[in-house]
Amino acid sequence: MRLQKYLWLIIFALVAKSSAQSQDPQAERDYLFRSQWALGGGFHVQGFEFSAQYLKKSSARNGFMVDMDFGVIFDYKEINQKRVSSYYARSFIYGKKNFMFQHRLGTHGNTILFEKYREKGVEIAFRYGGGLSVAYLQPIFLKVIDASSTTISPADIQIERYDENKHTISQILGRASIFEGIPYTKAVPGVYARTGMSFDWFKKRKDFVGLVEIGATVDVYFQNIEIMAFQPKQYVFWGAYIKVMLGQKIL
Repeated sequence: MRLQKYLWLIIFALVAKSSAQSQDPQAERDYLFRSQWALGGGFHVQGFEFSAQYLKKSSARNGFMVDMDFGVIFDYKEINQKRVSSYYARSFIYGKKNFMFQHRLGTHGNTILFEKYREKGVEIAFRYGGGLSVAYLQPIFLKVIDASSTTISPADIQIERYDENKHTISQILGRASIFEGIPYTKAVPGVYARTGMSFDWFKKRKDFVGLVEIGATVDVYFQNIEIMAFQPKQYVFWGAYIKVMLGQKIL
């Protein structure tokens, strides 16, 4: 929750600073670019994501954008641990049942609120929209030993899917390879909605996209998702985000 507070403070500071710097160029307006693309990534309150965007302008101030994200979601309760008494130990998160990966594909409106002069200022745009969201749940596999074992050798180590009703913390030697869970990955469909602001400060090249995007997103899935054992399942994920996008404008 502390990270979410910091993100909202950053959003407020960017809006205040950029509103002061932005100006309506009127006669100074640059020639109109018809479309643009951008790649980038950033952080949100429960993880990080990589993004790709393509924007097609319908007028000088309005446009239609296709947006695709791929990210990783963490639980607030995750605590990394390691059994230091064994050479074969690896770090693990006790109680974590699934890795959660997230894929979004949606459409968004883009409305320029403030344009910038050729040599200074900030372009500020309001973005809004939504689309499809798919969560991929990959089960966690662990290296475990018998609880009664007094010594540990490679022959004593077993690779098993984590089960909170079976595996105690004293049995866990560490996490197994992430590839162990790939065959058991399942997809959970859902939808998402997003609203945000973009701030384009780049000045050296008129055809270059260099912007910061901030806002909030809510994802709603069609069934409950479990990341951690001993924690309530949930089907709604929401929070603030910030990301940096770089790309090019096209005539």
